[in-house]
Amino acid sequence: MGLTLTSISRKLKISHVSYYNWEQGKTEPGIENIKKLCAIFDVSSDYLLGIENDDGTRAIISFD
Repeated sequence: MGLTLTSISRKLKISHVSYYNWEQGKTEPGIENIKKLCAIFDVSSDYLLGIENDDGTRAIISFD
């Protein structure tokens, strides 16, 4: 989409370090920021959370 870490963090009104930590799996966004990320990337929350694949089918989730 051509968005940079800095541009996304500005849209979310968070530090770029916070967003970077999400990308690295060090921390996770709260529900309000998940909603905002869905709007920014025009995706469903299920897709963003890994519950849904690109094509809209359910992802296989292991509970191991």
